[in-house]
Amino acid sequence: PLDAAAAARGAKVFAVHCVACHGAEARGDGPVSDKFPQAPNLRHYSICKRTDGYLYGTLTAGGRAMPAMREGLTSRERWDLVAHIRVLQKDGCIGATTAGPDADAGTPASHSEGGAP
Repeated sequence: PLDAAAAARGAKVFAVHCVACHGAEARGDGPVSDKFPQAPNLRHYSICKRTDGYLYGTLTAGGRAMPAMREGLTSRERWDLVAHIRVLQKDGCIGATTAGPDADAGTPASHSEGGAP
């Protein structure tokens, strides 16, 4: 489950594996962001609206500039990272929404919601 214990474990994994690119607050401002393509702000609306499974899949397979984490992290550690990202997103998401007037940009998507915006 994506509970407080998972989020706490995820925070430790994030500090070791993710901060260099995403920054301590997951805003895409890590110390290597001036030498590599800037990592996305994990608090951006478009990422907040992704499903938990989508985030897990990105952690597993990698992204445009993000390396795949399936070799370096266990499945549990990747789910723990999803839990930690959701905790960070509870402070609110930023960016313009394109989902219409009923969209709630301050609420991250849960694992029961649909796919990409």
